[in-house]
Formats: sequence, structure tokens, C-alpha cells
Amino acid sequence: MSKSLLAICITTLITLLATSAAADESVGLCTGTDSQKITCLNNKLEYLGIGTDANSKPLMEIEGANLIIHRASLSDGTGNMVVGDGHSWTSTTTNGFVSGYSNSITGYAACILGGYRNTASTSYATVVGGYYNTASDSYTTVAGGYYNAATNDYATVSGGGYNTASGQYSTAGGGAMNLASSSYSTAVGGYDNEATTNTYCIAVGGRGNTASGQYSIASGGYDNTASNEYASAFGGEMNLADASRSTCLGGYANWAAATNSVVSGGSTNKASGSASTVSGGYSNTATGAYDWWGGSACYCNVSGSSCWCTA
Repeated sequence: MSKSLLAICITTLITLLATSAAADESVGLCTGTDSQKITCLNNKLEYLGIGTDANSKPLMEIEGANLIIHRASLSDGTGNMVVGDGHSWTSTTTNGFVSGYSNSITGYAACILGGYRNTASTSYATVVGGYYNTASDSYTTVAGGYYNAATNDYATVSGGGYNTASGQYSTAGGGAMNLASSSYSTAVGGYDNEATTNTYCIAVGGRGNTASGQYSIASGGYDNTASNEYASAFGGEMNLADASRSTCLGGYANWAAATNSVVSGGSTNKASGSASTVSGGYSNTATGAYDWWGGSACYCNVSGSSCWCTA
């Protein structure tokens, strides 16, 4: 291929760059008529190398120069870079990037880096790899995995499958079927965990755990719930911390039901007095403020001055 013919072939690219004479002159791009652009290009072909790669395929190289693809308008469907087959973009997609196979970008500066059947459907949305992932609100990001969705401003999903970050600034990652649906919430790892309803809640690992109180956390185990502000449920199964600053630590079907109450281990224990504690055992209940139950049936009164065990 002659240099003159090559110049004609890439004139279209230069035309995309030459959006206005004033703007082009400020960065030294070729402007004017097609003939003038070709003359200009001939003077710049020293930066363009043509040959074959290690696999004997045609190769074009730009050395000692920069390549700019852009469009000043925000909604005219140009300025996009498309790598690979089967991609789609709209007449208003501008200054976007898409690679991989059969991906779709929409809006301004949307970006998809590889993968299959991914969608970045609004301005500034980004998807990196994986398949059938969707970033559908401004500044959302999905990185890897499959069937993940970031659907509110600044939401992020990292890996795993069928995870959803639908709250503003929320994060979901790893595992599967996790949901972060409130603002600033986080649901990572495990399966079918939810950080929902109130802000800054966290669900980490395990299965079927729910953190719905503001600043609450549910971590590990199965079907545990932290449903009030600053509540915590760690490990075990079917434990519930539903009072402000209440805590359940492991065991089964335990309930921290009063402010600042704690149940640690055992089964079907309940701390219903303010700042009360149950430490293990079975079916124990601490009903008074500052009460403590321990073991199978040990009780201390509010002042801690006397303790007794029935077994």
C-alpha cells in the first residue's frame, strides 16, 4: 500500500479529529480541505509504521506521536473507539470505548473493557470484563463476574454472580445473589446476603444474612439479622440483634432484644434487659437491666452482688 493511498484511507479518522479549525490549530492537527489534509498527512507519515506482526498479520504502529479520538459535541454519536465485533452504540453515544464481543455502550464517555454481552447504558458508566454485566447509572462500575448490576449513582459490583448494588455509593462483590440496596451499604461474599433499608450497613459472607439498621453489620453464619442502628450479628444461625447497639455472637436462634444487650453462643437465649448479657447455655433469658445469665442456668442480679445456678 502506497503512502498516498494510506493517507486517503485514514482521512476519515483525521476528519473526526478536526472538529473545528480553531480547536485543531491549538493542538496542531491537520485541517482544511481533503487535499490539504492529505498533504499534511504526508508530512506526518514518519510517525506511522506498517508491517507484519509475529504471526504474519498486518500491523500498523504509531511511534513518537499521540492518537486522539474525540468529539466536542456531547450527543452526536461520534468520537467512539470500537474494538471487536458485534458491539452496539446509539446515535447519541459519544466519546465512548468498547472492546470484547457483542457489548453495548450508551451516553457520554461510557466504557466497556472486554467481556461478552455487557452493557454500560449511561454516561460515565464502566464495565470491565465478565459477561451479561450491567452498569446503568452515572459513574457506576461493574468489574468481572456475570449477571451483576450496578444501578444507582457511584455504585460498584466486583466479581461474583447475580450481585446487585442499587443504593447510591453502594458496593456488592464476590459470592452470588448479594444485594446492597441502601446508600453507602456493602454486601460482599457469601450467598444471598442483603445490606438494605438504612445507610452504612454491611453484610459480609455466610448465607441469607441481613443488615438493615444504620451502621449495622451481619457477618458469617446463616440467616442472621442485624436490624437496628449499630447492631451486630456474627456467625451462628438464625440469630437476631434488633435493638440499638445490640450484639449476637454465634449460637442458634439467639435474640439480643434490648439496647446494649449481648448474647454470646448457646441456643434460644434472649437478652431483653438494657445492657443485659447471656453467655451460652440454652433457653436463658436476662430480663433486667445489666442482668447476666451464664451456662445452662446461672444468674447474677443487677448489681452483680449475688449469683446462683440452678443446675
